[in-house]
Amino acid sequence: GRRWGRWDPRRGSPTGTGARESGQRRAPGLPRCGLPPPTGLNLPHGSPRPRLRHRFPLRPVQSPPHGADGMTVMGIPSFTTSSAAGSSAAGSSVAGLLGFSLALGATAAGLRSLVPPPAEYGLAAKLAYLEERGGEVDTLFLGSSRVAYGIDAPAFDRHMAELGKPTHSFNLGVGGMTTLEANQVLTRLLDLRLPALRTVIIEFEAWDARIYDQKNSLSNRSIGWHTPTDTRQALQALGNTPLPTRRDEPRRWRRNESITHLRALALNLFSVGAGPRTLSSLSRADSPWRSDPWLSAADLEERAGFQDLSASDDEFRRRGHEAFLARPGKFTRRVERIPAGNQATVPLANHFNLPALAAQIARLRAAGLRPVYFTPPGKLAQPLGRCLATAGLLPAYLSFNEPLRYPELYAIENRNDADHLNGHGAALLAGHLAREFSALPPPAHTDSTAGPRD
Repeated sequence: GRRWGRWDPRRGSPTGTGARESGQRRAPGLPRCGLPPPTGLNLPHGSPRPRLRHRFPLRPVQSPPHGADGMTVMGIPSFTTSSAAGSSAAGSSVAGLLGFSLALGATAAGLRSLVPPPAEYGLAAKLAYLEERGGEVDTLFLGSSRVAYGIDAPAFDRHMAELGKPTHSFNLGVGGMTTLEANQVLTRLLDLRLPALRTVIIEFEAWDARIYDQKNSLSNRSIGWHTPTDTRQALQALGNTPLPTRRDEPRRWRRNESITHLRALALNLFSVGAGPRTLSSLSRADSPWRSDPWLSAADLEERAGFQDLSASDDEFRRRGHEAFLARPGKFTRRVERIPAGNQATVPLANHFNLPALAAQIARLRAAGLRPVYFTPPGKLAQPLGRCLATAGLLPAYLSFNEPLRYPELYAIENRNDADHLNGHGAALLAGHLAREFSALPPPAHTDSTAGPRD
């Protein structure tokens, strides 16, 4: 009987009968090792402990005696797991993980839809004003501080009316806006579906995804534009950007910059740091443009988004103006080199993401809008826009970075600093822009799929 792994009847039992008489038999397929004593067996005090032929460790049985998990054989729990049950458990784990991921993604997307645009430098205020009061706006200027401080929108409308082509324009320029952020702001703008909007005049840049200011690389503004699509376009632009040649640049520059962009994407997807402004936006009764710290109500209602640096009390801009006036010769020498630089022929690959530029143009056209690109008067030559326009890659291009053609835009008395015009200079640029814009031929491209804008 010991070879069966059960109690030896000669050692004694409560009834004096052997295990064979008790009806306990080894089921087919049950191993001869590791069976605990049957339940309910009471040995007399002092009786020797029954010995099993084989003791621990218990080993799992490959094939269960009766095929069902959790069943017992001879009162003994089965330690087995069938292959079908294992597959079912693995499938349940994968399904649970997938369900959790979907729920997390849906929750993050829902929260992200509630996050308002970043408020810095008036971005949220301008978009909120357009949403509330932009029903009559038909022309928009989009770009950096050179647009925000450099184009007097009411002056542009006056000149267009004198030319017999009245417009109702708005300045959506925001300080520090890059080409990539402008592309994401265009997405927000298209979501507003302004009924009268027909033209978007965009500051031309080379789609540069390099990070020049590390302390602002993860600011609210930077995180705000890092959607999956815009981050992908930024990484593509980095891949097309030549490696820096300066010795103080790190050798792993492109990898480090890519990691920063990916970090901003992760913070955007999960709305990290956006809680305070989201709660403030949901709880406030009035529109954010009425109490914006960067813009006054007059900047929006009377000046249509244009910010006059001549009337600004910003300490940073005031110090910049004083430093500019202290060294006018430096700016003059730079301006003298612009005409020759503008005539240079540069590779089209100097634009770091031509597919993204083409996609932006196609998206605006599909929405029934006319894209016009322009270069404001600056301190450096800008030949790339002209080269792209000559190659037919820009639908319409206007350059005001021409000191010989527009000398008044480079006069010291019309500038706040080397990069920005003052109020008088902005009014002059608005007049030149109105004349050049009204002289453009009608757009040759018409999109039959674009329905009415309502």
